[in-house]
Amino acid sequence: MGLPDVAPMQEAMLKEMQERMMANISSMQPAEMMKAWSPLGLESWVELQKRMWTQMTSIGTQSDDDS
Repeated sequence: MGLPDVAPMQEAMLKEMQERMMANISSMQPAEMMKAWSPLGLESWVELQKRMWTQMTSIGTQSDDDS
């Protein structure tokens, strides 16, 4: 006994997903799309960028006490 042929079901599901995504994309603004697709959300990405920038700029201002 072999495995069932799920290719037709996969194709139907993929087509339905594509239709839904296209309908949603056409109604969304770019900021809304980024918020929906980003697991952290747009605000979290901005906060992450600020933290990284702060850490990178503080490296150059720290004194080297090991010399």
